[in-house]
Amino acid sequence: MLRLNESLNGQATDREKTIDGISLQTIDERIPLRPKIHRVLKKSWIVCIILYVVFLVLRGIGCLGPESIRLLILVSFVLMWPLPFIFYTKIGWKGLGLRKIEKPLWIIYGILLGAGSAIIVYLVGFGLFGNTNDHWFISLLNQVISEEDRAMINPTALFLIVTIPSIIFSPIGEEFLFRGLIHESFKFQEKKWLGYLANSLAFATIHIFHYGITYDAINGLEIQFLNGFVWFSLMMGVSIIFTLCKEKSNSIAPAILSHASFNLVMNVTTFLFII
Repeated sequence: MLRLNESLNGQATDREKTIDGISLQTIDERIPLRPKIHRVLKKSWIVCIILYVVFLVLRGIGCLGPESIRLLILVSFVLMWPLPFIFYTKIGWKGLGLRKIEKPLWIIYGILLGAGSAIIVYLVGFGLFGNTNDHWFISLLNQVISEEDRAMINPTALFLIVTIPSIIFSPIGEEFLFRGLIHESFKFQEKKWLGYLANSLAFATIHIFHYGITYDAINGLEIQFLNGFVWFSLMMGVSIIFTLCKEKSNSIAPAILSHASFNLVMNVTTFLFII
């Protein structure tokens, strides 16, 4: 009877390790790659580095290039959507956070944390620049639609044009890439903080193209070291909050909602107080 109990307990432990005990599994067990992908690239972190470099280049070209190719930013967000399904098995989808929310209250917490984070980022920018065109929220807005084009559109219509894509495309795409693939690929059993660090550094770095680095034909490449570092640090903090939402709920959905809430409040403060 004792042996039978031990056997049943062992089976239960194995099942928990495979299905629910995410923290007890290795990365390869938690987010297994599709067999064909695994044969070529072997490790999830290798896949993530390759994908990140591709999207970093796309973001850089989209943000720093001419206005005619700014649509590339939106396209890159959409290209992030299928990544979990292309590179990982169904077990991997669950490990990446595509699963039922275990703590539904984190839907509310995530929305509130995202909104609060946007207000803090706005206030830091206001402290540095006031409600002027130097504010980083204006820099982001200019990458979506130029000041000249904004002047020709009704304010309400303009808000909807800017906000609807920002609460759909980037929250889903970026959460799949950063809080899904990158976070889980670097979240080792005994050093889970590496997942937070890796995805937050990657997230903050790619957002430097939105504020901190500019390029034009006249002045060339310009880097705002001090203000850019402040923006980078804020994006690190925002990323940690999004990651917390995912980790506490064991689902990526609250992180997506938190990200969408951040973008919504960012646009609200921009339209109410800056432009």
